[in-house]
Amino acid sequence: MPFHTPIAIVSLISLRAIYHKIVGEPEHRESAFLRILRIAGIIIGVCIVTYLIREVGWEQIHRSLAMIGWGYAIVITYPLIWIILNTAGWRFAFHAQYAVFRMIQIRG
Repeated sequence: MPFHTPIAIVSLISLRAIYHKIVGEPEHRESAFLRILRIAGIIIGVCIVTYLIREVGWEQIHRSLAMIGWGYAIVITYPLIWIILNTAGWRFAFHAQYAVFRMIQIRG
């Protein structure tokens, strides 16, 4: 089983809760199984990230970021601006009552 599968399952469970918040239907209480599955997914995700950082090493990560320098800020800024403007467009198109940054959280 691929590493990303438990994380994807937990993400889908979270999307259900976001859907109910947007649509306004009453959210049913989450079952104990789904709560355990969500917590297990978070723990597995943290373990995978920890393993990858230990495997690569902080030195290599630091060297790679030092090589990239401030150019990486430009690479990260472009998609962030696109996400903010796209979400603002959807907000105005649907006359949403939420703030743009709240909609970004829902979208995320």
